[in-house]
Amino acid sequence: MGIRDFGIYDFIERNALLYADREAVVFKDRRLNYLQFKENCDRMAMGLVEAGVEKGDRLAVISHNCDEFVILYGAAAKVGAIVLPVNWRMQKDEIRYVLEDCTPKILFAGSDYQETALETARDIPSIMHLHGIGPRGSKNPLMPFEELYSYKGIEIEKDISRKNGYV
Repeated sequence: MGIRDFGIYDFIERNALLYADREAVVFKDRRLNYLQFKENCDRMAMGLVEAGVEKGDRLAVISHNCDEFVILYGAAAKVGAIVLPVNWRMQKDEIRYVLEDCTPKILFAGSDYQETALETARDIPSIMHLHGIGPRGSKNPLMPFEELYSYKGIEIEKDISRKNGYV
């Protein structure tokens, strides 16, 4: 197997085995070691599957960099979904154009962009779910990112993509 035979999730899994206790993600006061990072990616991947995400589906994100963004990338890699970062500097009409063109199934929005996400997603039929990134409150009206962690399966599948015939 050459290096090109490995995907992002393969490296997440490998690092969790080899460097379980070393820091993998550091964002503000939140720190995750490689094992915790993998576990978060796995739980998020199962939540995405439960939300109807399949291989090839697109997940749009309007947000600044944050730990949730990295976890979403890992989870999408496990499922075979495509993460589409949308430039947060764009105007509403530009964001609408990008979202209409890329047809995401889920739109994730940081706390500063949730109102824009609500307004633009209304007219885009491909968007089935809207999730907020960051703390929930009156400023953050979208379904919280953490709700995708709520999968309560007995055992998380080792590789969702293989289970669903994606590989």
